[in-house]
Formats: sequence, C-alpha cells, structure tokens
Amino acid sequence: MRTTTGSEPERLITVCFTGDSGLTDYAVSFSRAAARRRPTTLLTGRSIDPLLTGQGVETVRFFRRSRHFFVDYPRFLIWWFRRRRACFVVFQGPLKVPLVESLFIRLLRALGGKSAIVVHDVVPHKGSWWARRSLHEYYRSFDHLVFHSPAAREALSNVTGGPGRRHVVVPHGLYDIFDNDGGGRRDAMDRIGLGSCESPILLMFGNIERRKGIEEVVAAHALLKEQGHEFHVVVAGRNFTGSSSSTAAAIRSAQANPDFTVLAQRIPFDDVKYFFRSADIVLLPYLEGSTSGVFKLALAFGKPVVASRVGDLASEVDDSLGVLLPERWTVADLAGAILEVSQDRQGFAERIASVQRRYDWQTVADRVLALSGMAVDGMSRASGAGDVVK
Repeated sequence: MRTTTGSEPERLITVCFTGDSGLTDYAVSFSRAAARRRPTTLLTGRSIDPLLTGQGVETVRFFRRSRHFFVDYPRFLIWWFRRRRACFVVFQGPLKVPLVESLFIRLLRALGGKSAIVVHDVVPHKGSWWARRSLHEYYRSFDHLVFHSPAAREALSNVTGGPGRRHVVVPHGLYDIFDNDGGGRRDAMDRIGLGSCESPILLMFGNIERRKGIEEVVAAHALLKEQGHEFHVVVAGRNFTGSSSSTAAAIRSAQANPDFTVLAQRIPFDDVKYFFRSADIVLLPYLEGSTSGVFKLALAFGKPVVASRVGDLASEVDDSLGVLLPERWTVADLAGAILEVSQDRQGFAERIASVQRRYDWQTVADRVLALSGMAVDGMSRASGAGDVVK
C-alpha cells in the first residue's frame, strides 16, 4: 500500500452511488463499524435519508440521480485524487453501465488507488449475455473482492472464470440500524393499520418483482385458507411488475383480498421497523437472487423466515432461523413451511437470539480492512486470497 504523508492516517472511503436503496443501508452499517478502526468517509447519493447521516461516520452527499452518471463519476475521481490520503476505496456495486465503470476503476488504479467491490448481486436480476460480459470486466477491475457467502463466490466464478483477485468471504451483517427506538409490536401494528388484526402476520418486504415469488405466496395463502388456517399477509415495497404481467394480476388479487395489506411504495427508513416488529414470519420464496438484505432485517428483528434455496439463503438459513424450501418446491411446500414455522414461533425467536452474533458488523469491517492491508488494532494483515470467515 502507498503510505500517507505526515501523520495523516490511512483513510477508508466507502462509495455507494444510491442514497435510498438496500446498498445504502449496507454502506452505512459497514462504514459505521469501519470508523471505529480507521478514519472513514461514506460517499453516497444526495437522496440519503437524513436519519442515516447521523450514524457516527463522516457522510458526504455527493452523487445525483443516475442520469448524471457520466458527470458524477469523473467528479468522484477528481474528489478522490485531491484526497489521496484515502488509500482504500470500497464500492457497493455498479451503478448503471458496468463496462464503462470498469474503465473508471482501472483509471483509479493507474493513479495509485486501491479498491474493493462488495459483491451484492453477482449478475443483475434477469441478466443477459451482455450483462454478464460487462460484469466480467467490471469485477476484474478491482484489486479485491468481498463476498457474502461461498455460494456468491462460486456464482462469480461461473461469470468470470474465477474470482481473479484477492478476496474474502464474510457474512452480510445484521441490519440493526433500523431498530432504533425500542418500540413494541402493538404500536407497530397500529402504525401500519393492523391494529385489529388477530391472525399471524406474514411479511413480504422489498421491491415487488416476479423473482420474489409473490404469485406463489398468493396461491399458498389461498391453500391455507381452504385448509382452515388464518393468516394475514403484508406486502410492502416499490412495485416493479408493470401492469399486465401475471405478477401484476396476483398483486391486484391481493389488493382486493381483506387478508392482505399491500403497500406498493418505497418504505421510508424510519417506517421499516414497524413492518418487521409486526410480522410473525418473513417470507423469502425467491426464484433467483444472490444476497438478501431482507433476510438480515428479519434476523435483526428476531423473526423466523421461510426461504428458498437461492444465493446465500441456501447456506445461511438453518433450523435455528426458519425453514428452507425443497430444491424444487411447490405452492403446497410453501404452505406447509409457513405452518411449520407458525407452530413454533417462540422457539424460533429464542434460537435466533442465540445466533445473531454471527452477523456482527465489526467482524465484517475488520476483515475488509485486513484484506486491504490496513493495520487494524488487535488484528494481523490478511494472509491471502480465499480467507473465509464464518
């Protein structure tokens, strides 16, 4: 690593182009932990919620909307070059044009910068051949790679032919930044209009897309209803399904069903806690994906999950945290798993509390800092590629 001048310590820069996405939540949580070890600056979108800027880390509201990409990326490089004491830059995924962004990263390296990429989604959802090729070049532009699970590392190898750089595997931390006021479940239910609900509450949270399995959830709820089981389903997140797809039809069906509450909108940061406090079970019957931030939200709030075997869910969801669906699951399997978890909710809550420490943010930050070669009190420098942390 290039050393800094004078007494100025090495600085970590976390770059997150968006200010209002799950990547922002990760960047804030990671930076907050890293700041306990090294001077840290979070460079993020101007749209960041003000509540996320008071987390004990220097935050610069820098990036505008994605249409300003070709102006803001060069602005960022100039910003970085003027502050070359920032020895290590951790990116939170591509913004818009991975192939072009890879050129900027290579320029940063040519100017003496060191960088890492946190691999959140190995390929974009519904990724095309061109998307895979672009990401092949993008990932190979970085000095280091950070994976959330061995499954993500393997998936990237399928895209690029191997990680190609020094890397670390360390679990995605819990999203405990949302549980910020110690409130109770009844108040949370009142806040989202469920004050009179007596049925167990199933939560689907995050962007509403076909890959999230909402069609199957609607069908599983109907099956449970036929069997005499009462559940209330909450679906909350921005709707990306369009207006004519089968998924859109399933959402319209849910909106007309009194056993469903559908909020097809972005959920403000300070309201997220109300949904998870209200929930009894969090549903993750995803059809594809790499990493689930919703899973880490469920764990942070002590809620069991029903999940499919995609991405890191396959390796992280065990009998302590919920029920994994079979490899080729059906609507009946989903309904059965919901019943299984519902019958042991208290037991799951106790087991989840005993394993939450696995996902400590300080562990995440320390391993990334060690990978970078930065000195961390009480830790040795990273010993090499493939250092797996569980």
